[in-house]
Amino acid sequence: MLDNRDKLIRLLGGVYGELEIINGLTFKSAASLDLSVSRNSSWQPGYTGPELGLARDLNNYNDSRGEGYTQVFTNTLTFDRTFGDHSINVLAGIEYQKIRGNGLSYGGSDYQSTNPNFYQSVKNQQGVETVVGQDGAGNDILRRLYANAGSYLSNDAFVGYIGRLSYDFRDKYLLTATVRRDGSARFAPENRWGTFPSVSAAWRISEEPFFDAVPLISDLKIRASWGQLGNANTASFPYVFRVSFTPDYGLGGSSRQAPVQAIFPNREVGWETVETADVGIDVSLFNNKVNFLATYYNRNTKDFLYGLPIPFISGFGSTSVNAGNVLNRGVELELGYSTTIASGLQINVSGNLTTVKNKLTALAPGIEEFASGDYRTAVGFPIGYLYGYQTAGIYQNETQSGAALEDKVSGQKPVPGDIIFVDNNGPAGADAPKGQLFSGQPDGIITAADRTYLGKTIPDFYYGLSLSATYKGFDLSALFQGVAGIQVYNAYRSGAENLGAYGRNQFTSTANRWTGENTSNTMPRATANDLNQNTRFSNRWIEDAGFLRLRNIQLGYSLPQNLLGKTKAFSGARIYIAASNLFRITDYSGLDPEVMSYGSSGYQTGAGTDNANIPQPRTFQAGFQFQF
Repeated sequence: MLDNRDKLIRLLGGVYGELEIINGLTFKSAASLDLSVSRNSSWQPGYTGPELGLARDLNNYNDSRGEGYTQVFTNTLTFDRTFGDHSINVLAGIEYQKIRGNGLSYGGSDYQSTNPNFYQSVKNQQGVETVVGQDGAGNDILRRLYANAGSYLSNDAFVGYIGRLSYDFRDKYLLTATVRRDGSARFAPENRWGTFPSVSAAWRISEEPFFDAVPLISDLKIRASWGQLGNANTASFPYVFRVSFTPDYGLGGSSRQAPVQAIFPNREVGWETVETADVGIDVSLFNNKVNFLATYYNRNTKDFLYGLPIPFISGFGSTSVNAGNVLNRGVELELGYSTTIASGLQINVSGNLTTVKNKLTALAPGIEEFASGDYRTAVGFPIGYLYGYQTAGIYQNETQSGAALEDKVSGQKPVPGDIIFVDNNGPAGADAPKGQLFSGQPDGIITAADRTYLGKTIPDFYYGLSLSATYKGFDLSALFQGVAGIQVYNAYRSGAENLGAYGRNQFTSTANRWTGENTSNTMPRATANDLNQNTRFSNRWIEDAGFLRLRNIQLGYSLPQNLLGKTKAFSGARIYIAASNLFRITDYSGLDPEVMSYGSSGYQTGAGTDNANIPQPRTFQAGFQFQF
C-alpha cells in the first residue's frame, strides 16, 4: 500500500524592547524568527497485471528533508512631541532580513525488501548498470549508478534604512513624508540599492470654523499621496555565472558529465519600482452612521521584473530582466452604514468596488513583445492576455469548405464539419514602424499571425459586501465577494470536448456535435485524425469567469455575563456555527472560476488556465470560544 508522510515543525517567535531616552524620544529594538524543519517521504509498492490490470513491477521510495529560517532585526528611533497646536513625529530606523534554507533528497526503486527498515537505506536499491566509458581494449565499463540524490542551498538578505516625518496642525492639516533606502543581495553590486520616497497630505475640512453650518456632515477630509516602492522579487542572483553537471551528454557511445553553464546571466537586472499617485475624499454623515470613501489611483510599475522567455537555441529557457512599464488605474469606492435600533439591535453594512484598467505602456529596448504559451504581452494590451484564433462557426457543406481560405497552420483543406477560423491579420510590411510585427489587415490566408486578443485574466472590477448584526448576545456576519470582466481558458473542457481522437471519455456536450448539414454550428465533427486542427487554441475555450461568492457566514451566541459570573470559570464564552463558500453565482462552466490567485507574484502570464483545478471546498464549522 502507498505510504506518504509529511512532517513540518515550525517555530514563530519575536522579542522587542523599548527605552525612552528623554521625554518624547524612544528607542525600540525588535527581533523575530521564523524557523521550519520538514521531512517528506513516499513509498509506492510495485504490483503486477493480475492485481490491478496494469503492471508496474518496480517499487520506489523518495525521501526529502529541509530546514530554513528567516530572521528580521529592526531598530528605530522615534521623536514624538506636541507643541501647542503642532504635533510632530519623526522616525529613523534600519531593518535587516536574513533568509537561509537547505535541503537534501534521495530516492530509488527496485528494492529487495518492502520492509521500511530496508528501503529507507539507499544502498539497498538495485541500481541500474550504465556504460560510463571504455577501457583500453575498447570494452564497455559498466557501473551501477543510483543517480538519486539531490540538494539545494538558498541564501538571501535585505537591508533597509527608513526615515519618516509626520506633521499635524489641529488635526486639520496632515502631512507625512517618507524615504526608504533598500538594498537586496539578489542584484549585482552596482544595482543593489534603490531609493524610494513618498509624501501624503490631507485637509480635514470639517474642522474649519465655516463648516459648522453643515450639521449633516460629521467629518469631511480630502487627501492625496504620491510614492514609490521597490520590488526585488526575481530569481536569486540572476547576474552570477553558474555551472551545473546536468544534463549528461553522449561521447563515444557513453554518458559523460561535465560542467555546463546553468543560467543566462544578466548583470543589468535591478529594482522594480512601483510609483503610485492617488487623490480621494472621506465623508461621514448623520453622526457617523454613513461613511463614504472614494479614491482615484494611478499606479505605474517601472522596470517590472520578469523571467523573459528566450529561444531554446540559446540553450536556456528564460532570463531575468527589467522588461518594461505597466500602468494600472481606476477608482476605489467604499460605502458603509451602521446604526443601533432602540431594542438593542446593531446593524453594520458595508460595500466596496474597485475598478482596474491594466495596460502595458512600454517594453525594454530590444524586446518587441513576448509570449508565454497561449498568453501574450504587448504594448497597449493587458499583461498576459489570452492569445489565439477566432472562430466563425462550422463549414456546413462542401460548397463552403471548398471556398475556405488556405490554412498554413494545418496544411490541410477543411471539410464539412470543420471549424471556420477567421483571417484577422497579415505580416507587417517592410515600411512598417520598427517593432510592428503585423499589418492589422487580413491577407487571405490563415497563419499564426491571425491569432488575436481573446480575453484577459485581470478583472475589470472587484466588489464585496459585508453584513453584520448583534442582538442580545446573538451575532451574525456574512461576507460576499466577486469579480467581473475576466476571462478564463477552460483547458479541461478543451480536452473533454476533443473530437479529434478516439478511445477516450468525452463530455456529454459532444453528443450535439456536427453530424450533417445544419446539425450544429458550434461543436465540430468527430474524427480519428484532426487534420484541420479544430482543437487549436481559440475562443471556443475562452469563457467569462465573473462570479459572486458567499465567502463566509457565521452565527454565534455569547453567554450572558450574569451566568458567567455564577460559574467564575470564564470571563467570556461563545458558541458558533459557520460555513464558507456556501454558494456561488457564475456563468462559468468549469468547477471553479477562481482558477488561480489573480495577480500572483510574477505569474500573470498563466493565471487564467483551468486544468480542472480542485475547486475551493465548502466547509462547515461549529465551535466554542472561551476567555479566561
